[in-house]
Amino acid sequence: MDMRKTIIAAGAVIYLFAGGLYAANIKLIGPCFEKPVLEKDFKIKDFKDNAVKISDKIFKDNGILYEGNDDGFTSILGAPSGADAMEHVSHRKMRVYGWCFTVNGVLPEVMPGDFYFNKASDRIVWFYGYSTYDKGQWKDYCAPSYKIKSPYVCSDLSKDINSELAADIKPDLSKALKLGASVYKRLVDFSAELWQ
Repeated sequence: MDMRKTIIAAGAVIYLFAGGLYAANIKLIGPCFEKPVLEKDFKIKDFKDNAVKISDKIFKDNGILYEGNDDGFTSILGAPSGADAMEHVSHRKMRVYGWCFTVNGVLPEVMPGDFYFNKASDRIVWFYGYSTYDKGQWKDYCAPSYKIKSPYVCSDLSKDINSELAADIKPDLSKALKLGASVYKRLVDFSAELWQ
């Protein structure tokens, strides 16, 4: 009887473990932080659906705002796109931002609309990336923007954090003046007592 329970328990563990192996996964990483905004396991129902179609459904089901077409996404989470996604770092250097994706840790060499999953356990990660144009040459491709946290992209993040901190520690001058007047009066009274 104990052996039978052990075999059933082992079978259940194997079943649960194997079920996890065959679930696909999607992550959406925002422009400024590495922590995913969305991470979800899902079943690939039709291997004829491309990465855009599958991601589109998951984004809709989870309330993720985006713009795009059958080829890919131009904006997700309100991130800059088009001409607004070009950061002029200097007169010779600029960064161009856009949405990139990896599948199983690899940047596919096709557009998302041309990428089709081939395993039920594929893992897709969408992230906001950039390519740098410096002195007439492209230096990188789809580098994650959260690694540099450029104020150009993360301006909401860096909305002058110093001024927000300063607002938290601004002294209340009216209280300081009242306290100062009170201390001054006591010092005058104390001094008068000493001279008597």
